[in-house]
Amino acid sequence: MASSPTIPPVALDPFDLGVHTPANLNRRARAALLQNSPAVVNSLIGVSPRPGRTAQTPSSPLNAAATAAATEGAERANPASTPEQQPISIIESANDLTRKHAEEYNAKLMVFQAFCAKLEEATKQFTSGPQRRFAQKFVDSVLDAWKRELSSDIPASEPTYSSVAAAASLPADRTRTAHQHHHHHQQQQQQQHRQSDPPHRQGQQAAVTAPLRQDLRVFVRLEAGAPARAHSGYAIRTLIKEKLGAVSDKVRQVFQVRSGWAVLTADHETRDSLVEKQAEWAAELGATAVETNKEWHTYVVSDFPRRLTDFRGNEVDSDSVVSDEIEIQTGLKPVDIRTGRQLSDNPLTKTLLVSFLKPTKRFWSLFGSRAARLIDKTDVPKQCETCWGYHFARKCHRQPVCQRCGKTGHSEVDCAAWEHSAEEMGAETYRQRHLDSQPESHIEIQQDTTEPPRDDTPADTRKNDRKPLRIFQANVGKIPPAHDCALALADSEKYDIVFLQEPWTAHTTTRCLTKTHPAYDTFAPVDFWDSNDTRPRVMTYVRRDPRLLADQIRPYQTRDILWITINGLTVVNFYRQNDEKDALSTLLRWPVPERCLIAGDFNARHRSWQTGQTLDRGQEIASWASENDLDLLNTLDIPTNPHGNTIDLAFTNIPLAEATVEDHLATSSDHFTLSLTLPDINPAPIQPGKIRVTTEDELKRFVEIVELGATDIPPADSTPAELDNLATSLVNLLTSAAKAAGRPSRKGSHPAPWWTEECACAAAAFRAIRRSYPLGFNQDVQMAKRDLYRVVRRAKRKYWRELIDSFSSSSALFKAVRWLKSPGPFQPPPLQVDDIVYETQVDKASALRRALLERRTLDDDIADPWTSASPPRSITFSPEVSPDEAQYATIHTGNTSPGADNITVNLLKAVWHVVGTHIRRLFERCLSTGHHPKPFKEAEVVVIAKPGRRDLTKPGAWRPISLLSCLGKGLERLIARRLAWAAVHYGVLHPQQAGALPKRSATDLVTALIHDIEEAFARNKVATLVTMDIQGAFDTVMRNRLVLRLRE
Repeated sequence: MASSPTIPPVALDPFDLGVHTPANLNRRARAALLQNSPAVVNSLIGVSPRPGRTAQTPSSPLNAAATAAATEGAERANPASTPEQQPISIIESANDLTRKHAEEYNAKLMVFQAFCAKLEEATKQFTSGPQRRFAQKFVDSVLDAWKRELSSDIPASEPTYSSVAAAASLPADRTRTAHQHHHHHQQQQQQQHRQSDPPHRQGQQAAVTAPLRQDLRVFVRLEAGAPARAHSGYAIRTLIKEKLGAVSDKVRQVFQVRSGWAVLTADHETRDSLVEKQAEWAAELGATAVETNKEWHTYVVSDFPRRLTDFRGNEVDSDSVVSDEIEIQTGLKPVDIRTGRQLSDNPLTKTLLVSFLKPTKRFWSLFGSRAARLIDKTDVPKQCETCWGYHFARKCHRQPVCQRCGKTGHSEVDCAAWEHSAEEMGAETYRQRHLDSQPESHIEIQQDTTEPPRDDTPADTRKNDRKPLRIFQANVGKIPPAHDCALALADSEKYDIVFLQEPWTAHTTTRCLTKTHPAYDTFAPVDFWDSNDTRPRVMTYVRRDPRLLADQIRPYQTRDILWITINGLTVVNFYRQNDEKDALSTLLRWPVPERCLIAGDFNARHRSWQTGQTLDRGQEIASWASENDLDLLNTLDIPTNPHGNTIDLAFTNIPLAEATVEDHLATSSDHFTLSLTLPDINPAPIQPGKIRVTTEDELKRFVEIVELGATDIPPADSTPAELDNLATSLVNLLTSAAKAAGRPSRKGSHPAPWWTEECACAAAAFRAIRRSYPLGFNQDVQMAKRDLYRVVRRAKRKYWRELIDSFSSSSALFKAVRWLKSPGPFQPPPLQVDDIVYETQVDKASALRRALLERRTLDDDIADPWTSASPPRSITFSPEVSPDEAQYATIHTGNTSPGADNITVNLLKAVWHVVGTHIRRLFERCLSTGHHPKPFKEAEVVVIAKPGRRDLTKPGAWRPISLLSCLGKGLERLIARRLAWAAVHYGVLHPQQAGALPKRSATDLVTALIHDIEEAFARNKVATLVTMDIQGAFDTVMRNRLVLRLRE
């Protein structure tokens, strides 16, 4: 039997840590380092301050090994043997480096020549037209790229031993992460070195930082009319040469500036010499100053008062004290003070521009002005006309971009897309380049959410002005407290639209009733109902917000579907009864437009939104949604009623829309509340609102501004043009003063007045108990629901009783009666004229104008109203107007609605002592010349519904009301009073003519009629009354015929 050789026992490794031994530990290097080290080292344990590092001693073998590996350039060829150190040889290293670079350069040349040969063959087929130009650009770009590559001398960094060893022990994904981190760290270091350098493109060599440029100009300031301004630059240069001799040889250029002349020198010694010797050569120019360029720090001081008064009310010169005040406030002496060019909205203030040689160290203001603001001038980025991006456009090598749509690949001649502005094209170009670097899924989402501009989208709408549209959807089950609770909760959570199914409704003989809220406008699918079979089963509420423009459309006559377009969206409120097919069949026939949302109570089941059997036409709904590319917003198997069924659904084709079942918005009905969110909705253009000047301080400021501006009212009033100018000046003065002194009228929404804190607490208590019992069939939930209903009814009853008890005047009582006689709170339906239906507000206004105000044309009127007339007698009409007559006609009347100038009677009363003389002069000259000023002819026409139950889809149910200027109505009232007095005094009208005459009111006429009827009844006779109505008598007055009739 053969015996095996004896194997010596393996020595134990005292540093073997088992599974904790690092995989990249160089055991040979550790043994070499510890060969002559002592067995024990007494020292403090050093802990690295960086987190994530283990504590190690300074002499730790792990620390020493890691340090050696980090500093080592490459792994030894034979780690077992200690290499013999050789003398340093620079010649061998230089030869290796030269050979390496030569091989690399020759390889680049070989590749470059091969590419050029193939490229030469490819470009021969493009010989003319745009193809040749593009091929030339491509060849130039290739040559530039190879030129940069061949001239590059930056060696590639070689990996060190420590990085290779560390990467070898990591998995593939961690290796990539480490490499990316290392690469990112290098980029950060390079960025720190280049943060002060100008930007340059990838592949270009970094530009050498140039030294700071010195301003070598000398400025010669001259007066505005100085004779030296008329000389040429050569003449100024010869003068300097004549006076200073050899110094003038270093004057490079003399050119004219706004302040006088600028002399450009060759160096700073010449510049300083010209300033020092200014007495020798600048005296003949008449210079006020000779100085070098100094940086000014300019501040804007807004709302600086135009007038300053001392303690006794004496006006002081503000220009003389402002400089001293600035020095007191800032501690610096200003070098220039001037008035800003932009006019202030307030005529009592102005804007100052104050310049210093140094910036101020604290905030400061002048005599109650706004805080001074430093003007920081920045360079406006320029837009390239090739790619429409914002960069240096002189050497743009990017693809040309279409000037119409902002995309590449075609010209604007062949483009049929929506037209963009230059700013939009720059943003679109940036967006496309940004998307090119994103994953494919992100690009698809971004492209889906980007919509082309629409006609109803304002051009000046900013992206930051967009906000999500929030919709509240619930079925309230015809329960009055649940309906009230839904509106109150939607208002408290600031929802924009409220979709309600099965709302509470009622009706009387003259009115149709439902629940309303002061923060929302009410829309109903039908205009009138008189039974449960005709009542609406959906109701939509839109918040009263100027950024929301809502129009109701009716493609079909149904009480179960309500269509509304709002800010370019179409929102549909839908309800389907379990045993009826009409509503769903109508919805399936309706063509779904873009940017549409359909939500409501569908009463159907399908596996798309609820697991289980498909019931109640659920398959038809799912197929309809799939055919119209509608996305279901509901989450699968999230119930919308206590029975565990998902029947309240929401469909949309708007990307990134969301739907959530909100438990905290429970309305106490048998349905849960669905909260819908539509992102990034463009707001409607906000129209300028009215100005309110009502408080005592506002009226006082209004009077002061009018007093200050009354001196600019023109005195001329002889010709019609001068009268128009006088009327325009009065209107502009009052309007500008109201804008400066008043505040915009904002019709903000407010909660329901009867919804008290007790109602809110009862609703919160119901939601808290219901949350404990989700199905809602527990006795505690039913009792909480009953308590909520009781609290709501009691709060509404208390509010209405207190309101009725507070009536203390006849005006309040008549206001309540008018409310009872109002047709209802519903928004008007679409208008139908002949066979055309008008749905938007603009279209309805145009249709009513044509139907009511343009029924008569110039062909129906006579040509000349000034033909010869022979009246039986002449009536004197004095053109003189007394101050009392003008005042009585203008301000001794009710506070009627103002016209387009927004000047009310109360404002005219406040400033009558200032403008009363000018108004009397205007009225008197208008009577003498027979001219009505042009500013008084402008009217705002408001269309209101006629009283009674009428079909609001017909133009005849509407009445136009003209809102004229109160100044113009004063002139009209003055003339009307004189005509009425003359008609009675000279017997122009019949003695029994009543109405619009002094001492002859329509009440007297009705009293006489009743007396005649009672007299006939007393004699056993029959009384017959014949009435006559002229349709549109005031709307179709023919001007020329009226003038001729008055002359006759």
